[in-house]
Amino acid sequence: MHTISLKISDALYTEINSITANHKIEKSTLVRRALEYYLKNSDVQKGSFLDLAQDLCGVVEGPKDLSSHPKHLENYGHS
Repeated sequence: MHTISLKISDALYTEINSITANHKIEKSTLVRRALEYYLKNSDVQKGSFLDLAQDLCGVVEGPKDLSSHPKHLENYGHS
């Protein structure tokens, strides 16, 4: 198991102390359970950028050498 250190507000620390005392569990157990719950139930999409943007791949038309041909790079980065 790995260790993570973090800083929390006084109010959050007080709340954690109260909950752990009432439920007789360790602070680390409460925080671990809260993180597991959040990660399991969050709406954050999982996968690589390619997985998430798959529907966008190949939809733009243009020169195949747009990123490498010197002709296309003239004045690149200049206002």
